[in-house]
Amino acid sequence: MASTDSAPIQRANNVISASMLIPMVLALLIYRGKVTEIILTQATILFFPFTAEMWLDAHSFTKVSADIFCKAVLVLLVVIGVLVLSL
Repeated sequence: MASTDSAPIQRANNVISASMLIPMVLALLIYRGKVTEIILTQATILFFPFTAEMWLDAHSFTKVSADIFCKAVLVLLVVIGVLVLSL
């Protein structure tokens, strides 16, 4: 969000970042041999907020101004962060 690129490029970067977060963490945990039933349960739970966030982003790209979009992304990141910390 600190990029000087155009809004569509910033928004696409946000979608890519969100969609790659869980698979990358799971790949690292699998590589380290740390995948447990709890980890898989948490990943499954987190899949839904990330998917909802990506869906909302994709459908709001053309309908929302850059300022509103940035605020919405920040709120979603806070919500996801709180959910992760509460697990």
